[in-house]
Amino acid sequence: MKEGKPYAELVTKAEAAANAIKDPELRRVAFERVLDDLLSGGSTTKAMATTPPPNTVGTALDKGISIGEFIRRLGLKKHTDLVVAFGYYLEKYSGATEFSPADINRCYYDAKMDTSNTSQMIIRNIRRGYVMQAKPGNSKGRKKSYTLTNTGEQFVSELLGAKV
Repeated sequence: MKEGKPYAELVTKAEAAANAIKDPELRRVAFERVLDDLLSGGSTTKAMATTPPPNTVGTALDKGISIGEFIRRLGLKKHTDLVVAFGYYLEKYSGATEFSPADINRCYYDAKMDTSNTSQMIIRNIRRGYVMQAKPGNSKGRKKSYTLTNTGEQFVSELLGAKV
């Protein structure tokens, strides 16, 4: 820790830097990253400039597109297709290696869309060959998590290519 900077002042700066993040878990992670940077001698400005924001669904990400914009650009209407597109967004834009039905429901919420029976849509996409269950060792305490297959990735990639 830098000499002359009391710990409480650094905590206050880290809290201020992470305060804009609405999701409590992501805010905690951002707070920890900023505080670690401050304790190692960085500044809040430097920490926020060099540390990418925690990836959240529904915020502008590395390509500057929210989940809602992403789905609207694709023009999908069927919930089975939407679930594949949400999975693609989570894997390609949010950096997730797998997703759960709860993650998909959060995508619906962030895109301001009505949900459907997400678990049933995932099962249908497994039958279509677009989604598969993730390896059990990868899921972090979740009951079931899923990932897109190559076919599922190609499905969305082709839609993106046609819309670009």
